[in-house]
Amino acid sequence: MATLDAQLKLFTDSSSKDFLKFLKGRSKLIHLSNLFFRDVHYGVMSYLELNNVRHGYTNAEELTNKVIGAYEQSGVFKKLDGKTWLLNYPEFKLPVVKPVVAAKPAAGVTRPVGVVSAAPRPAVTVAPKPTTPATTVPTQQTVSTQSVSTVPSSAVATPSAPTQGPSGEETA
Repeated sequence: MATLDAQLKLFTDSSSKDFLKFLKGRSKLIHLSNLFFRDVHYGVMSYLELNNVRHGYTNAEELTNKVIGAYEQSGVFKKLDGKTWLLNYPEFKLPVVKPVVAAKPAAGVTRPVGVVSAAPRPAVTVAPKPTTPATTVPTQQTVSTQSVSTVPSSAVATPSAPTQGPSGEETA
């Protein structure tokens, strides 16, 4: 296993641009975007493997701290907090896209009535949906076969109100 200083030269020599381009290929790096420690750490580990350099996880963490420190000194990384940096690398700026402005007609020139300035859209044909025959599922109904007995109202005894006799006694 090479020493940390020898491994650091892979990142700080003229190949430092190569490492940043390698990182950009692994994740979306844009000028003035945030970089996180673990993103750089895994990028360092992958870059070492690409260059056939053996390393350990903690060794790669120490090397990542040194790489980040070197990029901070050169002004490529600007520390935002303990694990976040701002990428200051103008080569990774997004291209400027200017909106397309339609040409204005010259003064005094008018269009004939019915002429449209934009090209007509081609007709879109929509295929009809296939029809499926409606299927009916027979339902099974159950009918209760309980018999209801009817009793004539004359057979039902109704309670009568108690009546009082002449002496005040109740009689049934």
